Amino acid sequence: MPVYRKATLADAENVALLHTANWQLHYNAILDDYYLEHEVLADRKKVWQTRLKDPDPNMCLILAEEATQLIGFGCLFFQNSEEYGALLDNLHVDNAYSGRGTGKALMSLLAEEVLQRAGRKDMYLWVLEDNLRAIQFYEKLQGQRREKAIEKELGSKPVDKLRYYWPDVTELIVTCKD
Repeated sequence: MPVYRKATLADAENVALLHTANWQLHYNAILDDYYLEHEVLADRKKVWQTRLKDPDPNMCLILAEEATQLIGFGCLFFQNSEEYGALLDNLHVDNAYSGRGTGKALMSLLAEEVLQRAGRKDMYLWVLEDNLRAIQFYEKLQGQRREKAIEKELGSKPVDKLRYYWPDVTELIVTCKD
């Protein structure tokens, strides 16, 4: 059974490795091949080292571990958008643990953090339009599709992304604990 905890600087490497593995698996044929094969690991290591070395007080990074192995994580930024509230910046579960409720549990824990720390009840995220597995998961959790935009910062190939929104994460917590 997974154990959930807040991340520390010592977790940066493992978070980057899982983040990279998931992008290489799920974004294959979505992002450009060169980026995924040659640049994504260094990019993700830099991101997580920076974020955890001097953590933003508006960031919350929760890890899911099983027998000390990182099997998932979720990263949230509070007070990110006047219109949409907290930003769920990342949600990743190791493919070997997919379908076991880890993603739902992380969503629930992050939603509880929103209620405790954000001063409001809403949360949103961006998902790549071709990431059908993730879209199915967010729609199952009653995420509302709000808009489409172009993502230009992940490698050299622009991709379409969708905004999903939860106006009240209280409902999400109930959904995830069922």
